[in-house]
Amino acid sequence: MSKPMGSVAPKERINIKYVPATGDQQSELELPLKLLVTGDFKGQPEHVALEERQAVRIDKDTFNEVLAKAGYPVDDVGAVNAQQGSAGAVARAP
Repeated sequence: MSKPMGSVAPKERINIKYVPATGDQQSELELPLKLLVTGDFKGQPEHVALEERQAVRIDKDTFNEVLAKAGYPVDDVGAVNAQQGSAGAVARAP
């Protein structure tokens, strides 16, 4: 049976699937891609101990806000890239 066209993921998307073996039945579950990025992005010494620092959650809804708060304003390109077929944003270093 073919899948409906609405459920087809774009080629750029990373698909991670988990297929557990549960007896004679197998169910397929698509897992989200989650990344943890660590680094010194401020470019200056931090006086707070590493154990006391808070993690910053960045997702599609908070991306611009988090970068602006860190001092990296985001310019919305708003133009569709003809080669990739996707819109983009550009972060500029202060």
